[in-house]
Amino acid sequence: MLTRAVSPFLFGFGFSERQLDLYERAIEAAVALPDAELEAESRNYLAAVYFRMGRLTDALATLQAVIRIAERENLPRLVGTALTNLAMLHSRLGQYSEAIASAEAAAEVRLDSVPPSLQFKLESTIGLVHTQAGNYAQALAANRRGLEVARRIGSLRTVAIMMGELGLVHLHMGHLTVATALLRRALALKRDSVNQYGAAETLSKLGTAYRLHGRIADAITCQRAARDQMERVADVSGQCLTANDLALTLRAAGREDEAAWLSKEAYAKASRIGDRYEQARALAGLGRMDEAVALFTSLGARDLSALTR
Repeated sequence: MLTRAVSPFLFGFGFSERQLDLYERAIEAAVALPDAELEAESRNYLAAVYFRMGRLTDALATLQAVIRIAERENLPRLVGTALTNLAMLHSRLGQYSEAIASAEAAAEVRLDSVPPSLQFKLESTIGLVHTQAGNYAQALAANRRGLEVARRIGSLRTVAIMMGELGLVHLHMGHLTVATALLRRALALKRDSVNQYGAAETLSKLGTAYRLHGRIADAITCQRAARDQMERVADVSGQCLTANDLALTLRAAGREDEAAWLSKEAYAKASRIGDRYEQARALAGLGRMDEAVALFTSLGARDLSALTR
C-alpha cells in the first residue's frame, strides 16, 4: 500500500506535515471502504508522526485506538506493533515501568510467525528503555539481539540503528574507544541509508564521545551540525537532545552563557512535549541539580551520571 511504501522515505527526511496529510487521507479512505486493517495500520503510522512532532498525547490516544481496532478485528501483528510503539512512547515520557510492561505484552502476542521487522522493533525498543533507565547489561543484551535480527533482515538502516544504540550504551558505560568506533560506523551507515534523524542523533552522541576524550573542538563541530540537522527534520525531542548535548560541551569549553541559553531552550521544549528525560538533563545544565535528580529518580532512572553525559 502507498503509505507503507513511502513511509521510510518521509521518515528519513523528516517530512512530518506531508506524512500527516498522507495518513489522514488513508484513514478517511479506510473508514469509507470500510477496511479496518488499513485504518489501524494508517493510524499506527499517524501515531509515529505525532511522536516525532512531539505531540505525545495525540500519539498515545492514536495508539490506543490502533490496539482497540486490532484486537477487535483479530489482527495480532498490528497489536504487537502498536504495543511496541506504545513502549517507545512511554519511554519518551519517562514512564519506564509502563514501557517495559508494554514491551512484554508485545512479546506475548501470539503470532503464527513473528515478522523480523517486528522482532527488530521490539528488541530495539527494549534496548532503548533499558538504556534510559540505566540498566546497561539488559540494554546490551537486547541491542545485540536486535543487531542479529537486523543482519538477518539485511537492511543498512536497521543495522545502523542497532550499531548506534550499542554505541550509546558503551558511551554510558564509559567504554569510549568502543563507543566511538560504533558511533562512527553507525553514522556512516545512517547517512548511506538516508536516515537524517538517526544521523543527527548519532552525530550528537559522537560529539559527546569526543568531549569525554577531551576533543572539545571536534565535539562542538559535531554537535552544532547535529543540532542544525535535527532542526531540519523537525523532531522536537531530538532538538532537546542535541541542545542538551551541545550545552554540556560548550560548558566544558567555558562558554557558559551560550550553554545556559541552550539548556533553557531544551527545558522549555522538553516541558512542552512531556519529555521528562531531556527535561531532567536540561535542569542539570541550568544548575538546578536537586530538581534534576528528583525528576530523574522519579522516572526510575538509575544512573545519575547520565544527567551530565
